Amino acid sequence: MVKPMVPARGRYVLAVVVAQSLVLLSLPLVSRGFTPAEVGVWQYWLTIVGLASSVANLRFDIVIHGTTERDEQAAVLSQGLRVVLVVSPLLTAAFSPLLMGSGSAVVSLSFLLAATVATSSFALLNALALSDGKLRKSGRASLYQGTSTAVLQAAAAIAGGAAYVLMGAVTVGRIAGAAALSMSYRQRASRLVPTVRVRRVVSRVPWSTVWSTLLAQVNLAAPLIVLGKTLGETEFGYVSFSWRIAVLPMSLIGFALAQLITAEVGRSQAATGDGVRHARKWLIYMIPASLAISTVYSVFSLLGVGFVLGEKWVEMTPFMLAWLPFLALQVIASPLSQVLPVLGFRHQHLAVELLRLLLLAAGFALVASIPLSAAETVLVLASFMASGYLLQVLATSIIPIYGKR
Repeated sequence: MVKPMVPARGRYVLAVVVAQSLVLLSLPLVSRGFTPAEVGVWQYWLTIVGLASSVANLRFDIVIHGTTERDEQAAVLSQGLRVVLVVSPLLTAAFSPLLMGSGSAVVSLSFLLAATVATSSFALLNALALSDGKLRKSGRASLYQGTSTAVLQAAAAIAGGAAYVLMGAVTVGRIAGAAALSMSYRQRASRLVPTVRVRRVVSRVPWSTVWSTLLAQVNLAAPLIVLGKTLGETEFGYVSFSWRIAVLPMSLIGFALAQLITAEVGRSQAATGDGVRHARKWLIYMIPASLAISTVYSVFSLLGVGFVLGEKWVEMTPFMLAWLPFLALQVIASPLSQVLPVLGFRHQHLAVELLRLLLLAAGFALVASIPLSAAETVLVLASFMASGYLLQVLATSIIPIYGKR
């Protein structure tokens, strides 16, 4: 049997929650220090960062979770970090047209490159820490990252300035987190390994999972990217900031849970072949969590926006309520997003992500065919995104039983 490591796991989740809570506490200052239009530019940039950093390491972190030998883990980490340094500039160049229309495009692109490298490197190092069972190091690094980001965002809000100041705050915070973990593993990353072993490890790169991850991020980012080019600056500021608040539950704890669930399912599958049972257990846990989070979110949307964020953000309330279907299903599905690849169902996972993208495309076709207000457009897109998450939940429940690897 795999030891659950409940105390260490609890401390790790707590550290991540505290780190993200610090970032959350800085948002009321940001909302008061910047206009909705400036916040919209910042949120649009964050969306591009999420899209680029999701695949810049070619999902070598998944390979780390599936590798038990320490020397091979060192090889994966070393190669993964090299990949990040090569792929990140290419992705920055590929996404540059999306940022060229904004002010200070050179600054935005520079921060995009730095944030992509830092975020992707952190994912690799964090995967190694979790695979090693070193949850304290991972939690400490998350605290460094969260504290740095929160302090810098608060300082930017107090001092004032353009949206790129907030971009710099996020970038420095992510560099701090990656640096904290890299100090712990610099010897492991630089360790020489035989060429044959490196080739064998690199051959395990889950290319179907790389494409699945890219599709998943496109599903998440496409509405904001499209709306950012079609709505006015102030209106998009409301839409994008409401979306950021809607994904806060996953920012607070979703990443930590996804990493823990992936590591636990992977260890159990490797040791006993019983990873499916752990995945089902977590799925059952997430359903009441979704109900509780959705209720709190709804109450805040109706009663707390003006008090917490400032009166100029009250007009954001309809957009926050429109994102509710998306939030409810994301809380259930997102932490389990990497279960199918870890269990060996990578091609099925790719098919599910492709179907989700087709559902979202149907949503875009619908809103393009009928006249809708901005809030109604968001509601339609959020509903189609929620349908995609429901499909993901059903696939995670059914495919491990009846599917073939």
